[in-house]
Amino acid sequence: MENHWGTHIDAPNHFFENGLTVNDYPADFWFFKNPMVIHIDLKPGELLCCSGWTEEIKPETDIILFKSGWGSLRKTEKYSIDNPGIHPEVGFFLREQYPSIRTVGIDWVSISSFKNREAGWQVHRAFFNPDGANDPVLIIEDMDLSHDLKELREVWAAPLRVEGIDSAPCTVIGVF
Repeated sequence: MENHWGTHIDAPNHFFENGLTVNDYPADFWFFKNPMVIHIDLKPGELLCCSGWTEEIKPETDIILFKSGWGSLRKTEKYSIDNPGIHPEVGFFLREQYPSIRTVGIDWVSISSFKNREAGWQVHRAFFNPDGANDPVLIIEDMDLSHDLKELREVWAAPLRVEGIDSAPCTVIGVF
């Protein structure tokens, strides 16, 4: 079974042999009481950088959901070939400045832009390095964030917990 199809969560072991796997996290880790939805506009292949959106983050935030609208392109070649990504500075910034953030979710296929693979490897390392500042931040990729999320109060993630895998298909539930 492929563990990177559809909505899935990547854990530190995805890039670091000594990093935790999805199964290493306790059940209560997957309940987020202080979600934040950040609306962003990203062009094909663009890397999300630290800019105005960083000023919106509340100190108690435990999960950020980046809603870009790219999910509307699912099942198209553009979705998987022209996808945006995240610049490594975002991973370093979130880990250093907001240790309460445990997870970031995105509505595009991967934090790694298909057209900028090197930056993709670097951003995964920025989020996952077990020796980095504070705890690693997990990534939920390929989410459906097309709904109205204004009244979102909690997020529950339910990854498939299998011993020894570095990422897993994941069901994510919003509580309103």
